[in-house]
Amino acid sequence: MDLLNFLKKRNVPKPQLDKLLEDKIDSDALKYMTDTDLAEYLPAKVDRLALKAFCEKKPEGKKQRLLETLRQKMMLRSRRVGNEDTLDSEEKATSERNHLEGNKNAAKSSRKLELGWIHEGRQVRKKNGGGTRNVVFDKTATKKDILEKCKTLFFPNGKVKSLELKNLTFNILDFKETEFPDDLTVGEIYDQVYDVQVS
Repeated sequence: MDLLNFLKKRNVPKPQLDKLLEDKIDSDALKYMTDTDLAEYLPAKVDRLALKAFCEKKPEGKKQRLLETLRQKMMLRSRRVGNEDTLDSEEKATSERNHLEGNKNAAKSSRKLELGWIHEGRQVRKKNGGGTRNVVFDKTATKKDILEKCKTLFFPNGKVKSLELKNLTFNILDFKETEFPDDLTVGEIYDQVYDVQVS
């Protein structure tokens, strides 16, 4: 509701409204007017007080509301992105929960790894007992657990073709064939790379 409609509802006489219109008195101008200045346009003190109160609590308009909404969104975004180091542990946990909200994959307790077998620098093909296998591991599983699973997958009877399990050494490598440290868990490995091979 604008200023003139408010005054019309208060039954302010038309000549007074016309004078306000003629002198282009709006809510911005009213902020800087004293009571004596406003008395020239509205002789009744009750009308002046009501108008001042109306202007103080009246929203600035659609543009102002949009700006306020945008400011709030920007504050939330900057708080999420830029200020993570200043948040205390409770706020970090809350922001992390909010980040994972709706992200079902991040909340899962297991991860799927693609395992392969490399022998003497070359990937062993499926027809020779190799190939790749997709295996689900718990996020807390260690490198040792992955190696044990690989041994049972690729060497079901302790040997494949002419190779025996006891004559080989094993390690976990990523797709670039760089070695993973022994203390990493599947969750940490998955965060670094999504593809794991066995050599």
